[in-house]
Amino acid sequence: MAQRIYSTTVTNDGGTAGWVRVSDGPQVQTGPPSDPSQGVNPEQFLGMAWSTCLNATVEAVLRDRGVLGADGAPVRSRVSVQLSLIREPGGEYAFVPEATVSVEESAGLSEGELQDVAQAAHARCPVSKLLTGRGDPVVVRAAAWDEGAEGAEDAEDAEGGAHRVGDPVRVTGEGPESTETVTGTVTDTRAQVDDPLPGTGRTSGTGGSVPGRGSEQSGPASDGAGEAR
Repeated sequence: MAQRIYSTTVTNDGGTAGWVRVSDGPQVQTGPPSDPSQGVNPEQFLGMAWSTCLNATVEAVLRDRGVLGADGAPVRSRVSVQLSLIREPGGEYAFVPEATVSVEESAGLSEGELQDVAQAAHARCPVSKLLTGRGDPVVVRAAAWDEGAEGAEDAEDAEGGAHRVGDPVRVTGEGPESTETVTGTVTDTRAQVDDPLPGTGRTSGTGGSVPGRGSEQSGPASDGAGEAR
């Protein structure tokens, strides 16, 4: 039986014209891909999740194989995810994701060895498993509306506002022996999607009648990976 090592809850109010609240993290404004000034869109959220999780898994694969730089230090890796939104012939929408893995040259990997590392990481990455249907079945439940549930407006009032582009943010990480606080600024890394790109390898389809996909829904994914990916 699988062991649950981490769980979080992500709640959206307002679709692509609202807010996303993470139970143990930030609150973020959302927006449609047609207007990046409004907030972060689902394509970007998915790209963030996959690139981060897959790169962490690449690092784990490199460690397991003893791949080090010329100075004996761990080598750096990078994962870039391109995620396109397409409209299917029936009018529904789908995502077409593609990841590119690179490792710094000091690792001394050949093209074939790098490809093998990338595929090994893809086989182990929890988000890759979710995208390719190799993880546990995705569950979607229906529940009665709860007026007392904490929503975006309540959270904003309680925490003094949501995170918008340009706002300062504080992220505190607590370890067994210390607490470290990092300060920074919310930056705008959004890219506009003027025309959905055609492609293959789609992972999911969602219904909708306008570019903002007002009827689209996405569920949270739990990634309990870390160093044990």
